[in-house]
Amino acid sequence: MGIIAQLLGKGKTGRQEEVTRLYELYKPPFLSFLRKYYGIDKETACDLYQESFITLCQNVRDGKYTEGQASLKTYLFEIGKRKACNWMRSNKMEPEEEQNLFSEWIAANETPREWREAQEIAAQLVQETEEICRRVLTLFYWERLPMAEIALRMNYKDADVAKNKKSSCLRRLTFELQKRLETIDIHWKRKEKK
Repeated sequence: MGIIAQLLGKGKTGRQEEVTRLYELYKPPFLSFLRKYYGIDKETACDLYQESFITLCQNVRDGKYTEGQASLKTYLFEIGKRKACNWMRSNKMEPEEEQNLFSEWIAANETPREWREAQEIAAQLVQETEEICRRVLTLFYWERLPMAEIALRMNYKDADVAKNKKSSCLRRLTFELQKRLETIDIHWKRKEKK
């Protein structure tokens, strides 16, 4: 029996207990995910978790979620990613965040050897990145095109779709770059938000 069927089949008290159990079960990995990949402070991450969990419960109740489409946890994290992106956009964090990624690394690792190696790894990583991400990042960072123009060139619905794609690609690229640098004993950690 699936988790949704279990929830709907229980009495009111049983449902509340199960919802509370799921809330507590998914909270730590969700908070860790938002803090690690989005650099969001703990208090904001807790707020976004609560909003995401409420949305999850509403979607389950309204039949918008069915168990075959994704696990409950995956579905919750997808809701959370959207809410985190919206929160970052509304707080105008994204552009500053992205501009600081490499400047933070440079400040933390000033030796010329490490800088040259990091540049080589980053260049290789950009070449290995999927075509869509490489194209969006190139149009934004190298050609310095505005999001509306990128959306037009990539046949996206609007500038927001292009911006979300760029942010997603940059996060994946940054995560992979950090991982590869650590394999050659170059360590870089983004500054935590207070």
